[in-house]
Amino acid sequence: MNTRSPWPFLGSALLIAFTLGCDVPEGTELATLESPLYGYCDANVIGIGSVDVENDYLPHVIQCENGQAPLEALKAQAVAARSYLYYKLDTSGSVIDGQGDQVFSCGATPTAIHYQAVAATAGQVIRYNNTQIAAFYVAGAYPTAGSCKANASNNDPHNTQHYVTYNWDNWGANVIQTTLGWINSGNYANRGCMSQNGSACLADKGWGYIDILKSYYGMDFELDTATASCIDTGGSTSGGGTTSGGGTTSGGGTTSGGGSCTPSCVGNSVMGSDCTLTNCASQGEVCEATASGAACVSAACSSGETTKYCVDENTLVECVNGEELTANCGAYAMYCSTAGVEQAHCVSMYCVSGPDEVPIEKEVCLDDVRYHCDSDGQLVESPCPNDAPCSTCLGCTVETCNGIDDDCDGNIDEGYDIGAFCNPGGGQCGTSGEWICDGAGSTVCATLQGNCDDWDPCTVDLCDPDEGCTHVSLGDVCVAGAFEPEGGSTGGGGLHENEEEDDWYFDTAPTPAENGEAGCQYGGASPVGSVFWLLGILAAQRHRRRSRHGA
Repeated sequence: MNTRSPWPFLGSALLIAFTLGCDVPEGTELATLESPLYGYCDANVIGIGSVDVENDYLPHVIQCENGQAPLEALKAQAVAARSYLYYKLDTSGSVIDGQGDQVFSCGATPTAIHYQAVAATAGQVIRYNNTQIAAFYVAGAYPTAGSCKANASNNDPHNTQHYVTYNWDNWGANVIQTTLGWINSGNYANRGCMSQNGSACLADKGWGYIDILKSYYGMDFELDTATASCIDTGGSTSGGGTTSGGGTTSGGGTTSGGGSCTPSCVGNSVMGSDCTLTNCASQGEVCEATASGAACVSAACSSGETTKYCVDENTLVECVNGEELTANCGAYAMYCSTAGVEQAHCVSMYCVSGPDEVPIEKEVCLDDVRYHCDSDGQLVESPCPNDAPCSTCLGCTVETCNGIDDDCDGNIDEGYDIGAFCNPGGGQCGTSGEWICDGAGSTVCATLQGNCDDWDPCTVDLCDPDEGCTHVSLGDVCVAGAFEPEGGSTGGGGLHENEEEDDWYFDTAPTPAENGEAGCQYGGASPVGSVFWLLGILAAQRHRRRSRHGA
């Protein structure tokens, strides 16, 4: 029940007065509906027909309305749903299947915990001043305060928190009424509205279901138990419930046989030591042998192995030795998910868009604080450096060598010594280098270029890994007008071989000519011939070196 009809039906006269916006005249005695406290075995659900109240209608309603809640919250839900149903049956004889009244058919099957909550509160309804209360309830916001009271900053996805009333320590006329009903101190049917998310929060903190109900409906309601042949107030279902005497079963619930028996499974029923048969199917379970004899266990947990599965997108169930332990993922803004994992688990709604999305590592901003989503879909606070707003550092990562400020601290590539001297190796020509980024997030020592260049355009600068840099003159390839030796001669002839040193040298340093363009130019000699001339010199030099060393 996320929303409710705008008022409880308090009789046609009151309905007309409310519809026209008229106040009841002062001094007028307000009519109230005083129904006898008898139980309803069946409910007329519009569009469906007659439905067994205790064994079918209520288990489905609490599963559909708040199925993922802890047990004590489910008990409070069962009492509220039964109270609202009794009010509707008292006043109109039927109930709507939907958010206009209560959701009965949502496609989800009740599990053992839902039948348990109904059986534990069998026939219980809340009343005030001999009047059946229309126990309103809505989803409400997800409370974060220790008191489980929601505030304006809490997530309210269905926009229903404004209907919720907090009535702990409120009595009589001080009880706050909800705007879902007609607000008037004489309207005893309107005693407030329960938050389903709030009730789950209180149950998680150890509150019992009666105190949970008082928190929303006031301290002075009457918790009465209706009587009918179909209501077993001993905690088991009857008429679908309990039959005593003779060992026969009427309706498929519990049969008292009176005797001494060995606990065991009889079909899908548990035979107790007193020969009492408990029909597991009536609780949505199966009978399974245990160390103590037999027990009704969840069909999903019947293997006895520990496993986890999702009942729906909000509810995680862990099976331990045939017992179901229910976790309310939805109460903590999480989905129950099996995407990408073998066992179901709760994942943050802020890390995935839905329960079928496989979580990935990423960062998100919540209230301008950065959080990290890990690969399991868990949300962990990861504040920005220097407590900067999330909007300024979202996407910041560990610093790598790439010319970018990855960690958003105002420094680029810190810790990598970019531009610092390094020795790349490679002989005499490779002793000077500097650190640079390698394009893969790390660094490499890069040889500084041009360290064999003697800046003479009429020499070829070569690097011998063993002997270092050599500079071979182009000789007459550098034609007159480009460079000429001191003394005025032009052309080649300045390059000589020093056989003792096994080297080539200029007898005089070339200087730029006074006329013509400086630089090496191909003159009358064929460029191809000049290249062969140069290669011949280099070959002769290598031949002499090898001959001299016996190579």
